[in-house]
Amino acid sequence: MSNNIISVDGELVEMNRLEAQLEAFKAEFSNRVYNVTTKAGLDEAKAARRMIVTLRTDTERERVARNKKYVEAKRWIDDAAKRITAVAREVEKPIDDLIKAEEQRKEQEKAELEARERARVERIKGLIEELRVRPQWGDTAADILAMIERVKGMRVIEGVFFEFTDEAALAQGANLAHLSAAYAAACEAERKQAEAQAALEAAQAQAAVERAEREAREAAERAEREAREAAERAVREAEQQELARLRRQLREREEAEREAAAIKEREARAESERLEREAAVAAAIEAALESKEEQQIIQLHPAPAPALAPVDAVEADYQRARNAWKSVEYVDENEITNTVTLEMPETDFQIVVSFFAPETLRG
Repeated sequence: MSNNIISVDGELVEMNRLEAQLEAFKAEFSNRVYNVTTKAGLDEAKAARRMIVTLRTDTERERVARNKKYVEAKRWIDDAAKRITAVAREVEKPIDDLIKAEEQRKEQEKAELEARERARVERIKGLIEELRVRPQWGDTAADILAMIERVKGMRVIEGVFFEFTDEAALAQGANLAHLSAAYAAACEAERKQAEAQAALEAAQAQAAVERAEREAREAAERAEREAREAAERAVREAEQQELARLRRQLREREEAEREAAAIKEREARAESERLEREAAVAAAIEAALESKEEQQIIQLHPAPAPALAPVDAVEADYQRARNAWKSVEYVDENEITNTVTLEMPETDFQIVVSFFAPETLRG
């Protein structure tokens, strides 16, 4: 359809011209090598790209213009335009890639140069900041003096600071003046602090001496007080022991007196009972003698008590009965004509009165 349509419709000759130009460009530019690292080579590559781009854009413009007038030829024009565009892009792409690679390389190189420049400037700015170092809170005079020596030791020369040499020199001079003033102030402050510390240590030493003296005095007073309290406590304990001894003696004496009184009371009661018994025995004997005409003899026999009385009490009762009738002698039992037994109240004995003939009595 291409050549026949063009030959029939002379108004489509322009498309043939463009296609012929494309063939010429393809032959001219497809295998050409461009040295884009040089300005001439880069300009040549850009010119070739510009010619091809112009062909492509002219073709698109011609397509649009012809389509408006020639609807029947639209498909042919579109196909031709697509074909021309595709081929043009194939021819254009290597050149475009080469140009873009070079441009990207230059952009990267530019970025690297800019980065190196920024690093250089930042390094110099950092050196200038070191020249501007200032004391911090708590820095001593020795610390500030070390800063002064370090700032002085930094050589402000053009080979180090380059275009910032003047700024570095101003910063160094101003900071040295500031550091010198700070050093003088720090020395004065440390001198006053040393004096205050010495005064404080002297006061602390004096306070320690006074505290030691006070503690020694308090210890002596405490020892004296403790000794006095111990002596007083010993006296109190001795007094308490003596009082306890006296109270014990008093209790023992009172107990002895109570026991003695109880003994006396028992003895008096026993004596009274003895007298009563003896009186009763005498009355009984007298009554027995009066009731009998024969002579009599009295014998003492132990009574059949249900339980034995204490030995001392029995012996005492027996002795009292014996002593009451010392003048009476015993006779032969065969000579006894009659016997009367009398009970002794509240004793463990019986009085046995034996009657006998007068001619048998001896003594």
